[in-house]
Amino acid sequence: MRLQIAFSALLALSLLGVLSLPDAVQAGPRAPFRAGFASAVITPLLPQDGGTYPVFIAGYGHPRIAESVHDDLYCRALALDDGHTRLVIVSCDLIGLLSQDVQDIRRTVRGIPPANLIICATHTHSGPDTIGLWGPSEDRTGVDPDYMVGLKACVKACITEALKRLRPATLSFATTKQPDGVAHNARDANLMDAEIRLMEVSDAAGKPLATLVNWGCHPEVLTTESKALSCDWVYYLREEVEKAHGGKVIFLNGALGGMVTPTVSESTFAEAERVGRAVGKQVLEALPNASPVQDPTLAVRSAAVALNLTNKRYELAAKSGVIPAAGGIIAAAKMEISLVTVRSQDDPASAAPIAQFATFPGEPLPAVGLAAKGLLTAKRRFIVGLADDELGYILPREYVGNPTYDYEWSMSVGPDAAPSLLQGLKSLLSAGPDGSDRNRTRD
Repeated sequence: MRLQIAFSALLALSLLGVLSLPDAVQAGPRAPFRAGFASAVITPLLPQDGGTYPVFIAGYGHPRIAESVHDDLYCRALALDDGHTRLVIVSCDLIGLLSQDVQDIRRTVRGIPPANLIICATHTHSGPDTIGLWGPSEDRTGVDPDYMVGLKACVKACITEALKRLRPATLSFATTKQPDGVAHNARDANLMDAEIRLMEVSDAAGKPLATLVNWGCHPEVLTTESKALSCDWVYYLREEVEKAHGGKVIFLNGALGGMVTPTVSESTFAEAERVGRAVGKQVLEALPNASPVQDPTLAVRSAAVALNLTNKRYELAAKSGVIPAAGGIIAAAKMEISLVTVRSQDDPASAAPIAQFATFPGEPLPAVGLAAKGLLTAKRRFIVGLADDELGYILPREYVGNPTYDYEWSMSVGPDAAPSLLQGLKSLLSAGPDGSDRNRTRD
């Protein structure tokens, strides 16, 4: 099944789901914690299968045109509701989504405040060009506008279906380390965030509903020679965990920038499988030790941070139509960062949170991700990249002038991004007791 087929069915589900959602928080005792999960295929239709346009693959040169589908691409949505606050975390098997596309989706979803929708990309380098940089040539976009229309409608329908499926659930958290031989930092071998962070969601009977996996590594085992659409090693991670553990896996990339990449002997599906299954086995070993949270509560904060664009390459790409200018990074003049805090209802406000999620609108380098982790106070600290935008690499300012990072600077908005985003995170952390300004309305 491909996107053009899946979309119609999910749209029908979404229309039903909207009508069933409450419009406001009801007064009275807090309702039980609930969760819901939904997924949808977002694989573009290839011309030989009836598609209208060639599918330009995002990553590794011009033009890299898809000839086959190795494994389907997915949108996966996890909805959480503590009785006062709703949150939906979405992961799409895409290179990234720009802010304007995220805003288009947010505007169409009812039943949740827009800021409580966090829409991420796994950053697979074997998916369609959704940014514009990998078209037939450097001065021509690779984005298929018809695909983007269907994609955004499909993501919206998936979110609505996850909200429709909310039911009593429990949360548990665990951490582990990446196994040997799966990833390395090609720029600085001694610097990376090797922690794998896990959030397990189970139904009231204890049956796994979803496992959220957060780890920083480019899904780029498959490079120039591959012409197959694929989730890369993420596909095998999900298959390994889902087959042995049950439920579904939702993967969120982390501090993957500059350049955390798979350690492989060759760019083949066999190596992608080795990496993905090794990470999956590590996850499976950690899950039995996951710590449950008694009566979880959610707090969601977000902030718009000033964007100082200094990359002339981005400006030229926008002016030539390779990447969108209207509503895009040229016009937006801001970056978005979010902080999600999970507590136990029984814990005092002064206690350390159970978990915190800090999101970044691009690809933070390990130094930036580790700096963000140092600001967080929770026992479990999630660093989420490619969330709600794809602004390229987010580098520490002190890397300016270091020739090792010339490529990363060429794909970054500029040296102000990292310090501005970290300052925004500090502001969110100091905004008062968790939950005092949470987004509580149902929109």
